[in-house]
Amino acid sequence: MMNKYFKLLVVIGAFLILSIATVASFAYYTASVEGNNNANSNVITSGTLSLDFHDNGEKVVFDAIPGAQIDKMFSVHNNGSVETAYNIYLSEIINTFVDKNDLVYDLYYRNDSTDFTFVYGDLTGFTKIVDDEVVPSIVGESSKIGSTRSIDVDRVDTYLIRFKFREDNSNQDDNKNRRFTAKININNYLESSIKPAVDYLTVLKNNGASDLEYDGVDTLGEYGTEDNNLRYYGANPNNYVYFNCTSDDPEVMGDSTCEKWRIVGVFNNIEDQNGNVAPRVKIIRDVSLGNYSWDSSASSINSGWGINQWGSSGTYEGADLYRELNTDYLGNITVGTDGKWYNGDGNKKKAAKPASTLNATAQKMISTVNWKHGSLPAEMNNTLGQTTIVDFYTYERGNSISKGCASSKYCNDSVERTTSTIAKVGLLYASDYGYSSSGGANLNRSACISYGPLMWMDESNIENISDCYNNTWLVKNIWYWIFPPYAWSGNASESFGIGESGYMGLQTGSNVKGVFPVVYLDNSVVIFEGNGTSNNPYKLAINSPRESK
Repeated sequence: MMNKYFKLLVVIGAFLILSIATVASFAYYTASVEGNNNANSNVITSGTLSLDFHDNGEKVVFDAIPGAQIDKMFSVHNNGSVETAYNIYLSEIINTFVDKNDLVYDLYYRNDSTDFTFVYGDLTGFTKIVDDEVVPSIVGESSKIGSTRSIDVDRVDTYLIRFKFREDNSNQDDNKNRRFTAKININNYLESSIKPAVDYLTVLKNNGASDLEYDGVDTLGEYGTEDNNLRYYGANPNNYVYFNCTSDDPEVMGDSTCEKWRIVGVFNNIEDQNGNVAPRVKIIRDVSLGNYSWDSSASSINSGWGINQWGSSGTYEGADLYRELNTDYLGNITVGTDGKWYNGDGNKKKAAKPASTLNATAQKMISTVNWKHGSLPAEMNNTLGQTTIVDFYTYERGNSISKGCASSKYCNDSVERTTSTIAKVGLLYASDYGYSSSGGANLNRSACISYGPLMWMDESNIENISDCYNNTWLVKNIWYWIFPPYAWSGNASESFGIGESGYMGLQTGSNVKGVFPVVYLDNSVVIFEGNGTSNNPYKLAINSPRESK
């Protein structure tokens, strides 16, 4: 008799799931969220689903021959206050069967107001809702088990899933020593009911995250913004995300297949290329692309030090870095056709362009937005060191054209300045940097914000100012470029940067500094897994069904 035995391993894992119903009538679910005890005014009601296994979720390993089967039973509880829809799906699938049709499952269902004692083999009260369906072999849309179901408040949906090694009365030796493992979860992250990432962060804030803070006047008084953005702050907040991954399969996302980026926060009133204004999540690459100039120019233009106009204006195509980030970095090699990016005065172009670009999936995840890059008004130049962070925030988004160029040795470019640019990729703002500080034992966050980042290195005038620059995650230990350009008509090449020890200051555009790209996520993007730590970054997905592979 032929040896038909093989190892079948079924791994069942339990997750606690949160659903939130909002005024927009859509909800989301994500792993490892434990509750919603502090819902904000955008939330009308909330409901909690839990997934419980009647055998404690233990692994089951057995030798099976064709005709063998194994049952796993679990329940979904709605302990909340709203009716909620959900899906059952398999994750972490390993299915090495040669003939995939040999491994099938049945799914049985019953609905009760309370739990009941389950006796294996007794299906009294159950209804079979799936019969002899082929077990999924890959994570994706095809990994959903059964159809979407709704569950009322105070109800319990109980399921028995029966995996079967189907006997077809033929030689099935090709499936000897094959393996199947999977984990059962509820709610398929690909479903359209998931709440966008922009609101997920708000939920995190209202569930007591200690490293998120609003920057509005209600929180920071006279130093608050009118937009009341939600920001991560402190020395090392849990704001890591995997982005620009080599695969959009969540099962293979990791440090070796993805870049780490960090969430700056949720920003209100961000306008896209079509004029639509909405809250949007801003993220920044955690590692610099390399050291490059903001802009360079011929020696006859601004002494070769570059032009501090970010985007295109008239016949001027825009700063070198703007063009590099929005062409080459997006895979459309335009500036670096010779493999080089600009890195010095007089149009020096000797630095190798980055090996990394944003792939197609990453580009689908980001929005083309109206990047504001106004400048401080001319009258502020003499008091620049006293400029508070809210001043920077206001002027960055203003319409001041005070950085226009007057005729001099250092300013003869004749380029008309603009205060905004439609683009996919930009830079961090000075205000982002300032609002990122938590302060310390002597100077708290409000005090740091009131002084402004240009004063953070002035130890002679402000005692304990190190509390400000030592407690922000946006000090990168290298100089790097930020918005806005500088407002001085006598020298139209300068822009702001952040120093390696936390000093914010002016830099000539042709200087060579680090580049940390910044993008806004499209609101179709969802966060479906992770807790934001460096060891377990959030995983992102586009909120639309993926084709089965």
